[in-house]
Amino acid sequence: MLFFFRKAKVPAGSNLSISVTGNTAMVGLHGTYSVDGGPSIRLDVTRPLPLHSPHIYSVDFDVEALQAAAVTINADVITPAGGVLGTPFSQAINAQPGDLNTLHCDLTMQP
Repeated sequence: MLFFFRKAKVPAGSNLSISVTGNTAMVGLHGTYSVDGGPSIRLDVTRPLPLHSPHIYSVDFDVEALQAAAVTINADVITPAGGVLGTPFSQAINAQPGDLNTLHCDLTMQP
């Protein structure tokens, strides 16, 4: 499955936070991102991604089921003031072995 999370007018200094909860030992987590359409960079899935202006970020976060697993993918943008920008993303998944679920994020920074 492919899921989308889009945000515009993201304040400079914000962070993208992506997490997976549930049977996380049963899944593999992988991510990449690019800035302004540049080359893909490996995403550290254990840390928030700092967002800088005036860029456009494209993020792919993969959850691959190694065994049957019930997990929830969560994503939100945390502003410099510590608040959440807009509505956070949350999607529950009942994955079977070999299933690949991808969260694609498009984030446009404020100029």
